[in-house]
Amino acid sequence: MPRNIKKRSKITRKQQTARLLNINQVNHQSHPAIGEEASIYQLTAIEKVQNRNRLLEKQLTNATANCRTTHRRIGRLKKAVASRKLDLKKLKAEAYRLRSAVSRLNEHLLEVQRDADSSISMLQNRIESLINVQKDLIHQKRICSRRCRRLQHSKRKLKQKVKQMAHKRPERFRLMKKGKYTGEARSLARLMVAAGAAEAKVGTAIISIGNVLGVTVDRQMNKRSVQRFILEQGIAADVQLVYEIFKSGRK
Repeated sequence: MPRNIKKRSKITRKQQTARLLNINQVNHQSHPAIGEEASIYQLTAIEKVQNRNRLLEKQLTNATANCRTTHRRIGRLKKAVASRKLDLKKLKAEAYRLRSAVSRLNEHLLEVQRDADSSISMLQNRIESLINVQKDLIHQKRICSRRCRRLQHSKRKLKQKVKQMAHKRPERFRLMKKGKYTGEARSLARLMVAAGAAEAKVGTAIISIGNVLGVTVDRQMNKRSVQRFILEQGIAADVQLVYEIFKSGRK
């Protein structure tokens, strides 16, 4: 609300002092002799005073107008200052809120940076472990490639040997010597039975294996012979066991 301005007197101190000075000047002036000249002089002095008063009144009106305008300006300025103060308070409150928001954001940024540093360190460790695994895999790959090359080389050699053996005259494998089956034939029969072959199929299996290997077998082993070879192995094992027991009892 604008402040109520007190009504002041229309005449200021300067104007009052100016009037007093004019009156003193008029009083101290030398008066001529009584007559027409004195009356003329008085009339001119009165006119001068009147003119002076008119000028002073005009100055007074101008001064009052200026005073009123200044008062209005002062009121407007006070209103503007009050509005500026309110704006300043609002700005201070907003600045306080912004500072608190900035501090929160800084804390959040620090947390994010810590999380990022921890995740980066974990990723770096993971990358290092993967690089080491990659190196190991490359080393194993080289070893496997070398082995593959060696196997291919040995495969080629084996093929060459098989071809050479195929071109050669097949050798003959004798199951019997002087009318008896050899120890190799007996052990081969036992081995095939132990591997799961039927006793009746052992002879044909030996012949087919020999054909694959490029060896001809002179005769086919029958089922009875295979059974006898198995029994001989069991009897020999029993005899050996009795011998070992007898030998240990002597000691």
